[in-house]
Amino acid sequence: MAERMSLVNGNRFGVYVIESQLGSGGMVEVYRARDEQLQPTVAIKMLLRTQTAEGDRRARFLQEARAASALNHPNIVTIYGVGTEEAVTTWRWSIFRGIHGCADSAWRAAAQCSRQMRSADRRGNVRGS
Repeated sequence: MAERMSLVNGNRFGVYVIESQLGSGGMVEVYRARDEQLQPTVAIKMLLRTQTAEGDRRARFLQEARAASALNHPNIVTIYGVGTEEAVTTWRWSIFRGIHGCADSAWRAAAQCSRQMRSADRRGNVRGS
């Protein structure tokens, strides 16, 4: 069983104060947090402790952060950094602050893209890196 962080509003994690949990999955948890030193609100994606111990999963997690940081577009989040705090591997990125409704549209488009990628993968049209 994966060890969950289960951070709640007001908990500290390094220089960040947790504001809320945004989501979780089999390998990660994502939190909205405020950097106490610089003050921006960020999303922190945390690789679960049990996953951090597995080198290949940690490597994939960090590769995902590197790939995202190579992108530069107004509609793509900015990666602020990667690191290890409290034995947890993390990467941090900007919180999307769009016009009302844009976030919903972006999520719908992302979900549609995800469904298309899954479909292509099932047909054998997608190769891993």
